[in-house]
Amino acid sequence: MILEPFMAGRRFTLSALVLWTLLCRAPVFAPPALGAQTPGGAGAFVTITKKDETGATIFIQRLSWGKAEYARAYEVTVERQSDSGWEREVQEKTQEPFIELSLSSGEYRYQIQAYDFLNRPAGNSGWKRFSVLAALKPEIDSFSPAQITRGGVKVPPPLVLRGKDFSPGAKVFLRDRNTGAVVEPMRAQVNETREFIELSLDLKTLRIGEDYDIQVVNPSGLEALAGPLKVRFSLAESVGFTFQGGYTPLLPLPYGTMGDLFFGIDPLGFYLRAGLLPLRAGPLDGGIELSLLWNLLRKDGMGYQARAHFLENRLNLLARGAVIPERLFVNLRLGGGLTYLINLNFTDEDGASRRFSGFYYSAGSDLSLQWFPVRGPSKFASLFVEAGLGYNLIFITGEGARNGMLRFFTGVGAKY
Repeated sequence: MILEPFMAGRRFTLSALVLWTLLCRAPVFAPPALGAQTPGGAGAFVTITKKDETGATIFIQRLSWGKAEYARAYEVTVERQSDSGWEREVQEKTQEPFIELSLSSGEYRYQIQAYDFLNRPAGNSGWKRFSVLAALKPEIDSFSPAQITRGGVKVPPPLVLRGKDFSPGAKVFLRDRNTGAVVEPMRAQVNETREFIELSLDLKTLRIGEDYDIQVVNPSGLEALAGPLKVRFSLAESVGFTFQGGYTPLLPLPYGTMGDLFFGIDPLGFYLRAGLLPLRAGPLDGGIELSLLWNLLRKDGMGYQARAHFLENRLNLLARGAVIPERLFVNLRLGGGLTYLINLNFTDEDGASRRFSGFYYSAGSDLSLQWFPVRGPSKFASLFVEAGLGYNLIFITGEGARNGMLRFFTGVGAKY
């Protein structure tokens, strides 16, 4: 009981000491933590896009800074530069480490004053300059082409938007009017005058028969809308015609009638092909092709000589897959037709000569690589080279079907 007055005095002294420490401790002020950099100024505001009651877009600039220890409040002063000097635009006191403003475009400066628990001025950020740039609303005057056709393997032309106030970094979207699905282009490039946007599209993302709205959204949040962009099927665009010719030596294999007479490689030969690629099925193209092949067969065997013109006319089913899109393809052909032996001249060791001509059914398959060396919008972009290996099977009546041949081929062609 005797200690109570003494302890009460100690508690009073301790409380007073803590209060004195808090009141005398100056705030440790942290400089503003800027969320972005705006061209033309040392500092920047983070711009937030909002809608007012009428639905119009308004712009709010938020300035934030690190909260100062022991700080009770902050006073933010914003001044705008005019012809006569700096004019006060905003002076606001807040207990939060940020304020929100709505400033028009121009050159500004700001400073932040911290206050301690006794409402005394403490740390100060000093004046910092920044710029507020005008928010541009894009306008789309026109776009071309107005219709995109799908089909074939052609690189689609770019979609070009014409207008004004397209900001660098603007986002472009295609919105399906029927389903609401949104498609983003592979690339969107704004030109220096901000009057054009060139879009590269992936045709596989666009649905045939649908109409799309084109939406341009500037970084400010302001946007423009145009349309419709039509996506349609075109037979002319979906069909590819190929024509080619080249060199094709022939190697009869060592079995059957043809192998008995002509085994060995015959270097003289050429081929012509005309193809049609009307189908596109996922990663593969399917089509049909007509080929004409000619070889001169010659053999000086033991006790005989043989000569013949070998002519083959074949209708192929063609499947083509892309290894490198628009550049390198693998082709597989399967087909059948007629093979002609013309003026087969057989001379034995006694000098007796026999001459024969006839035709036979045949089948064959080819595997090849097709390369388009020129890429992009060029008059040579349709040219290609092709090389591969084929197998022919000739059905000779009465002699069985084992009359096989290997065929090497390489040539050049064009696709239209």
